[in-house]
Amino acid sequence: MAIGTIIAEHAAVGRSEVYLLTRRAVGGAIDAVTAVIEREGRGFDGVYRARGLDEVGVEELREIASEEAPLTVVPISTARDGVARAVLMSRIAQRDVPDWIFAEPLLEGLGARVDALSHAYVCCGCRAPLPPEQQIGRARARGEGPLVLSCPACRAGVTTHAPGAVYVAQAWVRLLAGDPRRALVLAARAEGQRCDPHLLDPIRGVAMSALSNPVQAVAHLRRATERAPGDAWLQAELVKALAASGYLASATAELDRLVHGKPTVKVPAEAIRHAIAEVSLAEPEVGAVRAEAMAELAAPV
Repeated sequence: MAIGTIIAEHAAVGRSEVYLLTRRAVGGAIDAVTAVIEREGRGFDGVYRARGLDEVGVEELREIASEEAPLTVVPISTARDGVARAVLMSRIAQRDVPDWIFAEPLLEGLGARVDALSHAYVCCGCRAPLPPEQQIGRARARGEGPLVLSCPACRAGVTTHAPGAVYVAQAWVRLLAGDPRRALVLAARAEGQRCDPHLLDPIRGVAMSALSNPVQAVAHLRRATERAPGDAWLQAELVKALAASGYLASATAELDRLVHGKPTVKVPAEAIRHAIAEVSLAEPEVGAVRAEAMAELAAPV
């Protein structure tokens, strides 16, 4: 390995894949980054770096990484894109992403690669992006789901999507990855392609709420929950937006409806109801509920 040359290797087996990037530094020591990724879509299982390794140390890393499948050399861009997707999937799955990877020389430009991604999830058979509806479903499930080993691209099928469907999927991915501003931009692009506006109400409602604009959020979320009355997560978001807008009676009524319709839903109903009542009695003009209680309310269900 020449000084400064980066070698990227990859192995995939079962539900895991590994990227190993190595580079020999001046003086002969080798730096390495290993990323272990859940192929189902929940992002990093672990990401590690090592400095100043010798050849023996690198071979030990390779042995660990290739314990169940052989490592093969891949283009550096392929490895960096794979790590970038893992960052996006980890954010959606609400897993921690270490800050150091964005300054890691072996992963140069990682932040820009994450921002440029047009999808989060791929087929494990052919590595093609999953169709828009599967991108949305997997993102809303926070990455949970079975391995996808076959897709339309595998079967060389020609698929058509509703107008704006790709942008809708991208908006959901970015929204659930914690980037509501980007989600709103993508929703506007979907609308520009004559997407059904009702498909954009959930995105815009949750994004507006995240950006501290609950009044506008309520309008979108009311329409969204009317079209999807069984969607407990959207109902919970509506409760949060109503309370933050000062519509405390409506928030309480919606919360009662949610708990009555979904008795097993993971919503801390009593804590939220107490918080709404507390604000209503003490500061009715404020129309804001304790942040910690309302933050729990937004948990995916």
